[in-house]
Amino acid sequence: MKSDYENNHDMLYGDLMNVLNSVCYGLYAVVLSTVAGDGDDFDYCLFLGFVGLINIVMLAPVMVFIHLMGWQEFVMPDVQELAS
Repeated sequence: MKSDYENNHDMLYGDLMNVLNSVCYGLYAVVLSTVAGDGDDFDYCLFLGFVGLINIVMLAPVMVFIHLMGWQEFVMPDVQELAS
């Protein structure tokens, strides 16, 4: 069981991560509205496709590194689990 100090530390860490996420989303929204303008000549499908591609390319090596360091184990689910 965690002590009150550890619980408070975890809560503070979660709050800080939430604030960081809000700031990042705000920056994303401002940059997107600046680039897209009113959206008449902006291809959102292409933009979101590139966002997904960049996420895959940038996060895949990080996930492999985390797995190899033993910090988090990534496994594929069984076929039977996917079928049910």
